[in-house]
Formats: sequence, C-alpha cells, structure tokens
Amino acid sequence: MDKNYWIEYYKKNLAPHEPSQFALDMRERLEKGKSLFELGCGNGRDSIFFGKNGLNVTAIDQAQNAIEELNQKYEYIEFLVDDFVESLLYKQREFDYVYSRFTLHAITKSEQNKVFNNAYHCLKNDGQLLIEVRSTKDLIYGLGQKVGEHEYIYENHYRRFVDKAELEEELTTTGFKIIMSEEDKGFAPIRDQDPILLRIVAQK
Repeated sequence: MDKNYWIEYYKKNLAPHEPSQFALDMRERLEKGKSLFELGCGNGRDSIFFGKNGLNVTAIDQAQNAIEELNQKYEYIEFLVDDFVESLLYKQREFDYVYSRFTLHAITKSEQNKVFNNAYHCLKNDGQLLIEVRSTKDLIYGLGQKVGEHEYIYENHYRRFVDKAELEEELTTTGFKIIMSEEDKGFAPIRDQDPILLRIVAQK
C-alpha cells in the first residue's frame, strides 16, 4: 500500500467530505444499533454517516494525521490508527458488518485474501462484508507501469484492479455466501470520470 501517498493526500484535504454513494446505497441494509468495522476510512466520510445513522462504528486507517483530526471532532465514533490488513482487532472484537470501500485495490491479492480471512473471523454469524472496488473493466485499467497481474502504477500510486469472477470465488472459498454482486458505471462519478466499479455484499 502507498501509505505515504495517502498520508499526503489527506493532508491536502482533497477527498470529498459527503458520504459516498456506496454508503448511501448500503444504508438500507444496515440495522441501527449494530456494529460496523470500516477498513481504511480515510477522512471518515462514510464512518461519520454511519455513526449519525445509529450504527456503532469502529474505523481504522494508517493516515495518522486524518485519524487525529477525526478524533478531535467525533467522539461517538472510534477512530484508530491501524493497518487494515494486519489489525489485531480482527481477533479481539466481533462485528455485525465489515465495510471496505476503495481499499482492496490498494493492496496485493495475497493481502486481500488475508483481509477476507480476517473479516470472516471477526464477523458474527450472518454478519456481512460490504465491498466496493475498482474493476478490471475500468477505463483506466492497463494505464501506467504494469507491476503484476492487474496491478499498475498510475498517477504516482499503486492500483490493483479486481476481476469479478475471481473475487466471488475467493470469497466463497473463504466461506462467504454472495448475496449481492454488481459491476457497472454510475456508482462513484467524480468530475469527468465515471469508473466501472464492483460492488459485493457477502454474508458469513
């Protein structure tokens, strides 16, 4: 993961602050009073939204500057500096939901599989893993320097694009049941871009 890239990104305050479309669309699936663990929360835009809508939120990110700022503003959410691949919270807590938006394409495939195993371990029975990630059908797929299978350095940072069938197979192999799987444009348009994204909800 390009940790330094993201630290600088959040220092510049470039990320939107309103909740993502994914968070808005997933809200109806989430039951008030239940616990949600966000992996790689960035500036907290979705965690704040979920907290305001009655969920008990724990959110982690390696960008210490972003987490410190969030902790000064939002006492009702647990924001922690942590690595979402290796976090000890997977073994220490249980959650109803694990939420991963735009995080899996920032890590390698082997790290992704570790996240799936960890998420499965920390979810309660019938708990759900909610994923939004860049697809191999994205228009910028193949741009930049290729560094591995579906992996590129483009615009000064690493991206790994995710194949829908492969992701579904890896989740089911881990033990999850796929209850929603969509791949399309219109999920996260920003300025002149409308990337093809993959959304999956998987249940333990």
